[in-house]
Amino acid sequence: MVCPFTAITAVIPAYNEAPRILDSISPLVKLGIRIIVVDDGSTDNTSTVVKKFTAHASSHTNVKVIKHPQNKGKAYAMSTGLSYVETKYVLFWDADIKDYDLKKFAECLRKYNKSCSGVLIFTTRRKFIDRLNQRALSGQRLLPTALAKQFFNAYTAQKLDYLIETYMNRYLLTHKIHLFECIINFKHATKAVKYGPQGLLADLKMAMRLIFNRNFIYSVKTFLTIKRC
Repeated sequence: MVCPFTAITAVIPAYNEAPRILDSISPLVKLGIRIIVVDDGSTDNTSTVVKKFTAHASSHTNVKVIKHPQNKGKAYAMSTGLSYVETKYVLFWDADIKDYDLKKFAECLRKYNKSCSGVLIFTTRRKFIDRLNQRALSGQRLLPTALAKQFFNAYTAQKLDYLIETYMNRYLLTHKIHLFECIINFKHATKAVKYGPQGLLADLKMAMRLIFNRNFIYSVKTFLTIKRC
């Protein structure tokens, strides 16, 4: 059975993404995918930008904004958004994704649950380092809502923090869930681009945490075993 776009809700955690978030959600809205943006305590006007966007057309009424009073981290924001999902499938999607191949994206969605049943991970090949990183650690993931809730029930959001993809890889492989890759060649803003030198330092710290995290071996296994959708 093919997965219809209307059976999908995208959960998008966002922190100070006002300049970028519409590039991320606009193509999804065009496909009829429901959107839940979780503003994770932003100090800019992220929520306002999204609300103004939803006010312009009736087709945008399937966009919901939830705001945390303070920053709680990516995993917590994802968990919050997931609690509002009523569709059969959930798409975890970053707020700073842009310029992706929408035609290929839609094609993979049509294949999902027909020839790519399990978890569908969207990746990019724009740069060699992207290929190494995104194939295993991309946060752009489509999966059954029930499976996503099982995963979050297995771990506390505070423990997952910003290493959520490594924990999810471990959970999926341990439970023998099939993983599929869809290459849509998106652009992804790094912390260095967003915040300058401080962001670069944060990116380096994150890379070190990923490498020395006990779940890193599961990310390597994901890289080696994921199949093309």
